Amino acid sequence: MMQHLDELESAAAALHDEFMEPATGACEPGLPDGTALRYGALPAHEITQTVMAAARHAADADATLVLALLGHGFVPGRSNQLYFMGSESVNQDRASSVDVRGLLTNVVDNVRVNGVLTVIDTCVAAGGVPSMDEVLTGTRDGRTRVAMLLAASVGESAYSLKVSRELAALLRSGIAGAGDRLDIASVRHSLQMRVPQQTVARLEYDGDSAGTEGLWLAYNRLHHTMGSFTSMLGPIGIDELRDVLSALEPPASVSANIDLAGLAELGRLLETGSSVEHQHASRIIEVLRASVSTVEVLRRTMPEALSTPVLRKALGRLDAFGAPHSSDVSRLLTTEVDFVEHVALHRSGRNFPAERTLALFVVGLAYLVDKDPGVPALVHWAASVGATVPFNDALTDVAAAVTEDRLRLIVSLHASLSGTAWPEILDAWLLDAVGDVGREQFACTDSQQGVEAALRDAVGWAEELAFERNAKLHRIDIASPIGLLLRWRPEDVVFGRRLGTVYHVLSRWSGRLAPARGERWIITGVMRQLEQSQAENVGRNLDWLSTRDTSDLFRLKGLLIDGRYSYAVGTIEHPETADLLDLLLSHLPVVMWPHTGSTFSDSHRDRVERYWHRLPGEFHQAYCRHWTEDVVDPLVDVRAVWDDLDWLKFCASYRRVGGARRN
Repeated sequence: MMQHLDELESAAAALHDEFMEPATGACEPGLPDGTALRYGALPAHEITQTVMAAARHAADADATLVLALLGHGFVPGRSNQLYFMGSESVNQDRASSVDVRGLLTNVVDNVRVNGVLTVIDTCVAAGGVPSMDEVLTGTRDGRTRVAMLLAASVGESAYSLKVSRELAALLRSGIAGAGDRLDIASVRHSLQMRVPQQTVARLEYDGDSAGTEGLWLAYNRLHHTMGSFTSMLGPIGIDELRDVLSALEPPASVSANIDLAGLAELGRLLETGSSVEHQHASRIIEVLRASVSTVEVLRRTMPEALSTPVLRKALGRLDAFGAPHSSDVSRLLTTEVDFVEHVALHRSGRNFPAERTLALFVVGLAYLVDKDPGVPALVHWAASVGATVPFNDALTDVAAAVTEDRLRLIVSLHASLSGTAWPEILDAWLLDAVGDVGREQFACTDSQQGVEAALRDAVGWAEELAFERNAKLHRIDIASPIGLLLRWRPEDVVFGRRLGTVYHVLSRWSGRLAPARGERWIITGVMRQLEQSQAENVGRNLDWLSTRDTSDLFRLKGLLIDGRYSYAVGTIEHPETADLLDLLLSHLPVVMWPHTGSTFSDSHRDRVERYWHRLPGEFHQAYCRHWTEDVVDPLVDVRAVWDDLDWLKFCASYRRVGGARRN
């Protein structure tokens, strides 16, 4: 009987995540059903069928196939041929196992597959090398490409999937001095130092003269963050460039390593064409050159602005200026290059050129980190990308918006005695960038109708104070106890119009307002998690919890204490009890759940993940589209508490005489 591999699921998931991450492996799902990972009780014939289906899918897309085999393997007798074991396999029994050499030979020799990159993490992994005699004399006559990373030599054992786990870690962190892409050779050298007890082997063969670049595993994150990527495009830019070049007649191609000089030369070549496609391609090249210059000036003048929270905030503020939205938001934004290319290509349009969007974005970033946006370096940058007028306009527009948008109204229902009943008092604060503008309490009857009447009074009070200060109120934070969070939608309250169509309404958890000393970790602990995720530049750290994950609260609490979930979770089912939401909110800053009586379907989860870099602001946009344009958007069904650093700092400074009661 095979020994159970305790690390198999986590190792496979970690490797899968890095290969699928746009900023690292940049892979697309490799199976026809849109998935990329198979594990569990898989018999040998199903493994073979899955690999061949992936090969056909890659062939249909003219793509490179990235394949990883993790698990148990053996070579029969004195053979050197690897067999991969499925759920029903017996050691040394060829008939019940997968002939890896034969399988990979067939895959590599597929006429339409654009190369095969394989990781094998089993004992005797080197026995899985395809038969090169058959490859060289096969259907493609050797005109193919293959690169393999092998966890052990033919006579060696592999332990605890160490190579896969260390490979995932390497891809996640990057390798200093290895260039902008990580290939098999650079990764193999680093892995060997991390796994000295095994012989990490590699095989690379390139007989395809039509190949424009070698096979590579991932973008090098360390190279990117060290700033040596300054003259290169990111994946969003490369995809856009390749799309417009493929539309030319005849189609053109480009290397992913193209730099500013290459873009300039390509632009000059396109000037000879007069077709609409040539003009469009020329414009895209112009925008991409501006994007590269923008990244360079941001790195040089305000590196402190290049963090996920600041970049996301600047991106969200483009909405206030009417910058259009592209429907293509499937790629996760994780680097400054991603954000800038997204702004230039996907937040611009016919009446809102990329130069204007970039200028607004750059000036907005400067304000967010207290930099003077009118410094000579930025003025010179604007001139160099043909954005002098948009830049000067942005200086005026952003300054006015910052002045108008400095106010935030906080309304709290923490006076609820039980956490499920409506309170008899609402506490309200109006804040600006430097502190309190005013504080007031609003009495009400302990009913939904009474609370909503008091909420309208609070908004009217805040609007009066905003008018006196020549400012505008756009943001309202409404802190509710858990029992009310589960059943009340304050954005539906009517103040002339629905609050959610006029203001950015965010739900907060009132339980963080001045907890007892022994429970202040629900503020400080979550604040540390949030600061850590920002320091590590986490793009998306979201886990979906099924009823199986949430049914045992004792086990779930242990996982939260151990840090298994560290930033954001969504419960697929509507929480049945307040206890579940209380537990999650105590440990995490972001918790999502479906509205009463509904569940999160695949479309809900896909929408959240695709729009992650726009959240929580996109909730407001979806709500407005739902009510003003009658657009069905799954985000409207998402209930969320999004406790950011601003809210946590407010909670940390709040004091209530007589202690506090968590609700």
